[in-house]
Amino acid sequence: MDRIKERENRVNEIITRKKIERSLEKEAEKIWSQKPEEDRIKRVGWFRKEEDLEKKSKFIKEFVDDNFEEKLREAFGVTDN
Repeated sequence: MDRIKERENRVNEIITRKKIERSLEKEAEKIWSQKPEEDRIKRVGWFRKEEDLEKKSKFIKEFVDDNFEEKLREAFGVTDN
């Protein structure tokens, strides 16, 4: 019985972690889209511009890394001592 409860807790933890990551990624994408165009766009050739996907990916990863612990603590009701 105890092993079943432990397994359920692990599954719930994994699900919670994924939900937090996805939520933070969505929040980061929203913030990214509100940044000035010169921060988001790079020139490709003479006349073409496109979104700097490498810079966007780095921004999202850093945002998730910077905010994950706080959101995880909130989700599990752990206070920072």
